[in-house]
Amino acid sequence: MSGDYGFIGLGAMGYAMAGMVRKSLPKETTMYIYDVYAPSCERFVSEFGSHGPTVSVGSAKECATKTKTVISIVPTGANVREVYLDTERGVMAAPMDSQRLILECSTIESEVAREVGRELVQAERGTYIDTPVSGGVPAAEARTLSFLIGRAWNEEDDMSVRAQQCMEMMGQKKKFFWCGNLGAGLAAKISNNYISCSVLLVIAEAMAVGVRSGIDPKLLQAVIHNSTGQSFMGDHVNPVPGVVAHAPSSNNWKLGFKTQMMIKDISLGVEAAKRVGIEPLVDTFNIVFALLGLSFRLFEIDRNEMSNPLGNKFPRDQHDCYYATDPRINEDVKTSLLGKNAIVIGAGRGIGRACCEFLVLAGVKSIACLALEATEAQETAGICHDLSSNVQVFSAALDVRDFVAVEKLVAEIHSQFGLIEILLMNAGRPPQFLPTSLTDPDIWWQTVSVSMKGAYNAVRAVLPVMQKQKEGRIIFTSSSGAHTNIGMSSYVLAKLSQVRFAEILHVENCQSYGIRTFAFNPGCVRTRFFTDFEDKSLGREVSQDSYVAKDVPLEDISAHNAYTALKDQHFDSPYMAAGLVTVLASGKLDFMSGRYLDAAVDVKHYLESRNDILEKDLCRVRLVLDHTELIPHCDN
Repeated sequence: MSGDYGFIGLGAMGYAMAGMVRKSLPKETTMYIYDVYAPSCERFVSEFGSHGPTVSVGSAKECATKTKTVISIVPTGANVREVYLDTERGVMAAPMDSQRLILECSTIESEVAREVGRELVQAERGTYIDTPVSGGVPAAEARTLSFLIGRAWNEEDDMSVRAQQCMEMMGQKKKFFWCGNLGAGLAAKISNNYISCSVLLVIAEAMAVGVRSGIDPKLLQAVIHNSTGQSFMGDHVNPVPGVVAHAPSSNNWKLGFKTQMMIKDISLGVEAAKRVGIEPLVDTFNIVFALLGLSFRLFEIDRNEMSNPLGNKFPRDQHDCYYATDPRINEDVKTSLLGKNAIVIGAGRGIGRACCEFLVLAGVKSIACLALEATEAQETAGICHDLSSNVQVFSAALDVRDFVAVEKLVAEIHSQFGLIEILLMNAGRPPQFLPTSLTDPDIWWQTVSVSMKGAYNAVRAVLPVMQKQKEGRIIFTSSSGAHTNIGMSSYVLAKLSQVRFAEILHVENCQSYGIRTFAFNPGCVRTRFFTDFEDKSLGREVSQDSYVAKDVPLEDISAHNAYTALKDQHFDSPYMAAGLVTVLASGKLDFMSGRYLDAAVDVKHYLESRNDILEKDLCRVRLVLDHTELIPHCDN
């Protein structure tokens, strides 16, 4: 073990492997470590520094410069290229040393390994060997990893002997497989992972079938273990919590293999098959489809748990409007908005259109129907006029992300109708139902921007008017999705921002200007937020303006996940949301200003709980410091 060692990549696998290397090296040997996430290096030095000199460095170049042996394990082929071929911070920028041994343990494309290996040899930066590992974190921690080696064993080859000595610090010699040429170790690894990932998918579905059929999961696992369905994956990484004690599923998913990494590995297998002229039984699309479907089945469970963030105190027992919120049958509601002027942004269809109808039926003097599409805004305005010939109606196309356009329209509406007492910001865009790492950046930001930037633009344009008149009610169509942390990251952040924004606006404007602000969950409504995904998932013709983009990767999978997660929901009427908006606009629930409401909760529950809500500061998003202190406070 001559010379110092370098280790690059301290993820879950790398951290465990590097720990074994440090423990196995002589005390006098220095080990240099590098990871793009510096805190991992700091933690490693703290944990393993007692075993010998352990130094954190700032680049792969520095790591290679100081060492004779470099080991690396990083997520993707692109990361491997960056680590080794970057001419400023990579190994390629280190001094020439043809005796430098490089063991690259990542699971990447064989072609990338061959490319990187050839370039390093030609540049005399060392001998690169692909040495992907198998066994996962448990094997890394137990020093029992398998190594699949892209080189032929030759006891007279110094590099082979050194490589074996190095690998023995992390694995078992009997599980070292010398596969031949550069890239061959990865070909073997990819083939193995293709099997293991596919088997895990089948296990997940088989366990679900058995459990839903009434079989105890532990009994089912015992049956499979002692029958022809037995497999390593079933025995060690069974996805049902509590079935296999040491499985990630039974340990809060600690050290579990990420779905995204499974997608990467199995996609490598599919592409490798195609490159050698084999048409795989499943293509990349279908296997990713299945993996993300599995991921979102977990999401669906959590979605159900999160469907009522207000808890049992406020039961969600409504699916439509009801007497207390319906201006068609309740005389008090029918006259609750007489003489008021309202602006509805996102009025083109669904919830926005229903809200416009109810506001008109509740007696507003004027209503401005604004939507992204002019024809939809005009249709809503026409419906409003048909409902009441006395109402003054305004309609226009508006991209709420354009502040100049918003400000201009608000000024025009103010000039035409005088006061503006009601603003409903209902515009939104559905998210991709994908893990953040797989989302399209443009679509992600569109979803955030419509809700977040749109809310700001609308409020910024209307607030000066409301402040001058010392009156106004601002209502944001938020979502129960604001209170989850699984999937749809853009939507979660966008809708959560509206909840907090409503609180900020309340604090800034309620006492000084008499302006109340609310954020509410409209329920699960069958709008295009669902039907566009449904059409795509079921193979129907998709409209030109569909929320499912045609040329964006993984949109088909996103649509399927959205459809799967929502198709069995008890859909609510858009008039349920319209009823709550009408009551909020009337001032009946002004004590809820700065707070979050749910349209599926009967307004009587809020009214009956008024004292509790104010005294205990309920229906808000707060930071829990301990069981008694929550911040910030919201004083009404």
